[in-house]
Amino acid sequence: MSWIDDRIKQREAAYRRFVLIDEGAPIIFSKLWDAITPWVEEARKKGVPVLTNGTPHERIVILSTPVPVGQSRSDPKHLTLSLAKDRSGIVVDGIGWEAMKLIFDVNNDGAVCIKQNGEEASISDLAISLLDQFFFPEFASKDSL
Repeated sequence: MSWIDDRIKQREAAYRRFVLIDEGAPIIFSKLWDAITPWVEEARKKGVPVLTNGTPHERIVILSTPVPVGQSRSDPKHLTLSLAKDRSGIVVDGIGWEAMKLIFDVNNDGAVCIKQNGEEASISDLAISLLDQFFFPEFASKDSL
């Protein structure tokens, strides 16, 4: 076998990986949103002024900020989750620092997964972490995501 054969196999493996991720990306994006919405509803029931909006490929959590006495009303905060156009990951914006990207990958079992900082992450843990930092930024650190 020559190096050309090796490269052909690599190309085929890369294509299979691409197809798996391309097909799995919207499903994982939807599962993450499905994990977020019950927490948003619980927060709403407990008095947090929050609502959701968006499209199938861009979801938004909107948080009205309390207005201190004597100050004018401020704009609501937005937590935006967008499926990357190339379906390589989820772009998260609105947690107080620059936008970040959660990357899709194929794990050792051949299933599409989501990675954060190079490590496979649980969808439920991601949902909690994102909302915790969004709802309660005073307790968040940049290292928590």
